[in-house]
Amino acid sequence: MHKMPIIIENKQLMLLEVMISRGADRIRKANSLFVPENLSVNVGAVIPVNMQKEDFQRETRLLQGKQGAAKVLSVHYDGTQGERPLAMITAEKDGITYHIKQTIEPVYGVVVGDELWIAYDEGTKEGIIINYSS
Repeated sequence: MHKMPIIIENKQLMLLEVMISRGADRIRKANSLFVPENLSVNVGAVIPVNMQKEDFQRETRLLQGKQGAAKVLSVHYDGTQGERPLAMITAEKDGITYHIKQTIEPVYGVVVGDELWIAYDEGTKEGIIINYSS
């Protein structure tokens, strides 16, 4: 958990690392939330998170494969999904381009030239962001 220096209407922006689980499958994600200042959020707290079943299955599959650093070649934002920006990203790793379509963490954002840590599938050329550049 990390408190960000942004407070709106008595709610503080917090960046959380969350574990999303469905049955035996689990994935870790960065997630930001505006939390009421008087609400105590501690490590281990259970919070509701919405995620499309197909996205969860794709991310679970990709996380079981290879991972590595990739450089962002292009980014196109296509509206939002829930409260998060939906991005189509092309990233290059070892001369191979991977296509990432996922919601991104607005606290970080993604721009051309960023380096991301991704999980990827060499066969399908799909990828997902695991960690953002800092």
